[in-house]
Amino acid sequence: MPKITVQPIRTIALASVAALLASACASAPSGTLEELPPLPAEPPATAAEIREPEPEPEPEPEPAPAPLMIDLLRQSGDHGELLAAYERAELLDLLSPTEEQPRTLLAPTDAAFAALSKRELKRLERPDELAAQLRRHVLEGALEPAALAAATEVVTVGGEALPVVAAAPAAARGDDEADAKPAGDTKDADADAAPAAANPTQAPSLTISGLTLGPVIESRFGRIYVIDALVPAPKASKAGKAGKAGKAAKTPKTPK
Repeated sequence: MPKITVQPIRTIALASVAALLASACASAPSGTLEELPPLPAEPPATAAEIREPEPEPEPEPEPAPAPLMIDLLRQSGDHGELLAAYERAELLDLLSPTEEQPRTLLAPTDAAFAALSKRELKRLERPDELAAQLRRHVLEGALEPAALAAATEVVTVGGEALPVVAAAPAAARGDDEADAKPAGDTKDADADAAPAAANPTQAPSLTISGLTLGPVIESRFGRIYVIDALVPAPKASKAGKAGKAGKAAKTPKTPK
């Protein structure tokens, strides 16, 4: 009788799995992955699709500072005599205001110096008189027209008080104001009309010590007003001696 060999259960299971795999491969399509048609390649990007990165916006430049007062006078071409006088008196530092010491300059033109009498020229030959005259043209603070219009006086760096008058142009005044003046008082009427005629674009018309101010010129830490004559010495008054000549112009923020 032949001997019967019993295969282990594990061997039988492996054989069954192998048979199933062989059957599955036989039923699969004959083609392989390598035989499938290749996928179409992506078209190259067009120039419109290729965009360069936008550059970052450049920071806005800081505003340039206002010119120096002394440079404006040199460039004007009409204040050579004034500069020479300050240099002769060794007071050029008055034309260099700072943030801590802003200033306003009443700048007479070369024509104003040319119109001086021999007596005035002789007076200005004295160093003390020249220095006092030049200090009279420099005011404390960088004063705007609005501040001047609201004031009755301004103070110079020499400590003198100069009267300020703000008058509306003649065309802007009504007949009632003209009729309100005393009869025969033509001097005051002419004085009020003169500033408006000399500076018709400025409203109100401003005068300091009787001199009409031109339009304001901004400078670094200061302001310039062109005038057509030298500022006269202020007249002493009881109110001025008592310190009640009027309120002085307040110093606004200064241009930088």
